[in-house]
Amino acid sequence: NQRYDMFIDILTYLLNVITKYNGKIAIIVHKNEHIKKLFNTIPKICPNKSVGIFSTIIEDTKERNEQLNADIIISTEKSFGKALNVSGLQFLIMTVPTSSKIVTEQMIGRLRKLEDKKCFYFDLTDCGFKQCIIQKRSRSKILNEKAKKIKNLTL
Repeated sequence: NQRYDMFIDILTYLLNVITKYNGKIAIIVHKNEHIKKLFNTIPKICPNKSVGIFSTIIEDTKERNEQLNADIIISTEKSFGKALNVSGLQFLIMTVPTSSKIVTEQMIGRLRKLEDKKCFYFDLTDCGFKQCIIQKRSRSKILNEKAKKIKNLTL
């Protein structure tokens, strides 16, 4: 799939840049099937990083919570949006097109202030779809209120 390959190219670039900083990374996707695909792909991109899944794919709650210790955590917005504290989370990559203020604020809220480190929220939006652009505008209002700095990149 050409669109998925493009997404992986962008994600690869982003991961290659941010893994240099040794901060914990969360990648938020929409469906468990996307988690499974990424779980098989990310170790090829970042072979020296541990990868965990935080989702109902892992039924045992204790085992699922242990996944939060991984360097890179893949989750859905539904699983990651619940009352959750991920120690050391420095980077969040949001791939879900949503216009929900609550979901956007929950995702931003996962980034806690870290001593001597900045936190980063990456919002990946496929601007090839009108609805995604509308949803991006909605999220931008929230992000503008919360962020110290916003930089838009067109890839």
